[in-house]
Amino acid sequence: MLPDLTRLMTSSRSESLLTLERNFFVVELAENDGLTHADALALMDAHPSAAWFLLRWWKQGDYQQTVLRRQHLRAFLDADRRHRDRPLAMRLGFAPPPLAPVHDLQSYEAAGDVGAVVVDEDRVPVGVSVPRRPSTRGGWLPQPDLYKADAVGRMASSDDESAAAPYRLDAAIPVEVRVGDTTTLVVTLDRVECAESFLGDIDLRPDQPLEISVQGDPQLQPVNGNSEMLVVPATETFRAVRFEFKAINVGPARIRVFAFRDGVSVARILVGVNVVLPHEAPQQLQIREIISLPSSSAGPQPDLRLLVMESPRGLRFQLRGADGMAEDYPPSTLNDLPMRMRDFVGAIEGLSIGTPAAAQDALRKLEVWGADLFNQLIPESLQSLLWKHQGAGTLTLQICSDDGWIPWEACRLVKKDASGHIVEGPFLAEAFAMTRWLHGGPAPSTFRLSRCALVVPGDSRLATSRRERDFYLALAVNGRTVTEVTPRYLPLTRALEAGTFDAWHFCGHANAGAQQQGDRATLRLEGNETMTASLFAGTVENALIPRPFIFFNACQSALGGSGLTGVGGWAHRFIRPNRERHGAAVFIGTYWSVYDEAAHAFATALYKELQQGLPIGAAVLQARRQARNQRTGDQPCDPLSWLAYTVYADPLAKLEVLHEATDAGS
Repeated sequence: MLPDLTRLMTSSRSESLLTLERNFFVVELAENDGLTHADALALMDAHPSAAWFLLRWWKQGDYQQTVLRRQHLRAFLDADRRHRDRPLAMRLGFAPPPLAPVHDLQSYEAAGDVGAVVVDEDRVPVGVSVPRRPSTRGGWLPQPDLYKADAVGRMASSDDESAAAPYRLDAAIPVEVRVGDTTTLVVTLDRVECAESFLGDIDLRPDQPLEISVQGDPQLQPVNGNSEMLVVPATETFRAVRFEFKAINVGPARIRVFAFRDGVSVARILVGVNVVLPHEAPQQLQIREIISLPSSSAGPQPDLRLLVMESPRGLRFQLRGADGMAEDYPPSTLNDLPMRMRDFVGAIEGLSIGTPAAAQDALRKLEVWGADLFNQLIPESLQSLLWKHQGAGTLTLQICSDDGWIPWEACRLVKKDASGHIVEGPFLAEAFAMTRWLHGGPAPSTFRLSRCALVVPGDSRLATSRRERDFYLALAVNGRTVTEVTPRYLPLTRALEAGTFDAWHFCGHANAGAQQQGDRATLRLEGNETMTASLFAGTVENALIPRPFIFFNACQSALGGSGLTGVGGWAHRFIRPNRERHGAAVFIGTYWSVYDEAAHAFATALYKELQQGLPIGAAVLQARRQARNQRTGDQPCDPLSWLAYTVYADPLAKLEVLHEATDAGS
């Protein structure tokens, strides 16, 4: 993957984003301009320091412009030697080059002469807009100092690297559509002839099926289906599928295009369209972001992988098996899903378990609510298949969904028997060795516990916190190190910034943010200090470099909500599979409040099972059983806490064997 310079700038000097426009080399073409591909390459070579290029041209009387990184423009210009002596303007008239992502400029801050900085749904800067101004074909604009250092060197060196991906996925749709009209999205797959890597390339075999799935939004919705199969061409160089979208509401719209190979996302494309009133004048700035994702492991795959895609009409499901089985299911129509899930969790929070009678009452309510959740969320035909495949955790199940609020583990299997009576089965978390993940790159097949960080606030007043601390410290054997991090905001952030720990364990208090404030999810530290998900940004994200194992053993630590530009909360801060830089390998947290003894039992059992070599899905299943059966004196067993946990991971992932000679000193 080529380095993303916008992200490099974000991490090293954020203010340089507002000076990005000064680094553009502008190439403006008249309608019948004679500038050839070879001429444009010569212009690029004459200005080796330019990292971005702005192309402006006229097409059928309309003004077009697009922003490209150096290596992307080179790939476009040099992809086919037959184009070298052809006018560039002619080719732009038929197929504009890949566009740097720019989105809904009116919704973002205008920055005067320097244009507007544009971010994606994860608040990552992905592009800029520039104001129209007179410019010459070779107009050179001064570059920021940032590009003069090793960032430019890394990009320049990457120009000559051989690409591993021979196919290129792309998507095209008109820039603008009038409300009430229907427009067409074309998703294309091209065989790549050049040897240069390019954002969006995928390593595919000829005749391999690729499932293309699309998601609209309230402004623009698919008309005839959300999914099509696209077979990788064996002899042709080009394949395409088409989707019809209807413009429903005025405003900026965003279409998501997912490419699935064997149930795993291999690419994602974000395309922006502006839905306007019939009398509005068109704007010409196209919106697009193409993200290629890491290839899935060639190792064992989960027995079942349930893909859940959100759409304005509800949830769509596809169940895939390790044997190649793939079944699509009709969407479940749901309204106000995030709020309803918050109500579900809130109802559990209100249950009492202090007496045996209260505990039995709480368990029965949890079972009934779980059965209702299963009926409401899961299509009937999929319910039958899950019931058929259920076992005592003998099969692995991974749910891939971008929501941060649905407690899938708490869905309780139900069916009608031959006599028409409703029969209840186990919760999904009992029936399967179950984990979840976000759409994007696959979860790693291994994780490490070699350099561990422990955060335990001393003033939490939790009866088991001392025991949990001592247990975790005792993991420091056979070359493994465990470091206690001072549970205050500044020491914690410094430890995170260092990026040296491949495991983090927090034992204490936490709470989720409000539904509309998912990134206000909070860890309570010592001395009334706190750490919120919104503060996990900037250099603190260095903590994710080792792809750590993260366990927040605290209340509501995995419950997400709406963030500034998407789903907020700890899980989406840590996992982020659609970023070029990887996130955590494992994140474990809770949807609702957990009681102290059961939480401690879950944690100790989990670490013991992982060290015995169990895959994490099976280890979590055993830890749930241990927490459910935990007794404290005359108190009844806790019927709630064991089901509160959710695990973001590959269910087959295992702890890497620690070799003292290498790991202790690495």
